[in-house]
Amino acid sequence: MSIDRIIDQAVKETGVDRARVATGVGIIADFVARESPKEVSAALFAKFPGLQALAAEHVTNAQGLFGVFNSLSASGLSMSEIPAVAMSFVRQIQEAGAKPEVDAVVRAIPGLGQFI
Repeated sequence: MSIDRIIDQAVKETGVDRARVATGVGIIADFVARESPKEVSAALFAKFPGLQALAAEHVTNAQGLFGVFNSLSASGLSMSEIPAVAMSFVRQIQEAGAKPEVDAVVRAIPGLGQFI
């Protein structure tokens, strides 16, 4: 499944405009790329064409979960939109066959399991 289809579905599910959903997914992907072991993020990115490029477009210096939350907020997502976009993204990639990769990311990033 392409990242564009995932973004389009997240727009339908959340009611958030496409630009902000794409930015949010890009920030989350950048966070995963920086905070998890390379082999973990590489396995996830390999399953979704365009995800690595989207992460590269939305590089932040966010450190930890609170840092990424602040980056998502600064991007224009509201307090209610952040979890809606994040959960839509995570659910879709799990359903598209990346549950083992998502589980590996959750294990690799301290505290992430509390939110997913």
